[in-house]
Amino acid sequence: TTTTNNNNDNNNDNNNNNNNGSGSENGKPDKPNKPNKPMAEGFVNNGSNINSSSNGNWNTLYTENFLNGFGIFRKGGSDAKHYIFLKKRDGVARIQGGNGMQSSIYSDAFDMGKSYSKLRVVFSFYGLGMEDNDSFCLDSSTDGGNTWSEEQCWESNDIRNKVWNDDEAVEFGVSNASSVSIRFRCNGSDRKDDVLISYVEIQGLP
Repeated sequence: TTTTNNNNDNNNDNNNNNNNGSGSENGKPDKPNKPNKPMAEGFVNNGSNINSSSNGNWNTLYTENFLNGFGIFRKGGSDAKHYIFLKKRDGVARIQGGNGMQSSIYSDAFDMGKSYSKLRVVFSFYGLGMEDNDSFCLDSSTDGGNTWSEEQCWESNDIRNKVWNDDEAVEFGVSNASSVSIRFRCNGSDRKDDVLISYVEIQGLP
């Protein structure tokens, strides 16, 4: 697990930028979102849901479909955008380039209540222009986003471009942490390297 520091000053920038990469030509950018308020305990922003359903011993804690903006996520900077419709799907978040936090979307801290030993993130993604030496990563933080740990990175060989990859799943330990944040980060070589995300589900294992 690789840990990185978050030194970017634009973490709370929630206004859309008009510089579009290769994933934007068929999309319809939404109007700029109002800044998300910090999440209170047991509350999820903007069109997402807290669920009490379970799958075996896994409990579904949070879901996000991006129908009403970034929802439980925030844009890390100008290389992240939200679309009302893109690539035949309603509600899509796009990250592009390889500018660290600028090229990411990240969540506020989910309240875990020290009740879970593992988290599982299930999501759908679509790669555009992801070639040799391009990748994207799922990161986690247990200290409110001050530091981030790489949980899994998908290299170019792992990514099928121009097709939706549904039900991608990553599990990682949270050591009974009281709160956890997650981040999707594009690590491309230029702003024509895009990853689209249309659905995210956060599950916890007691």
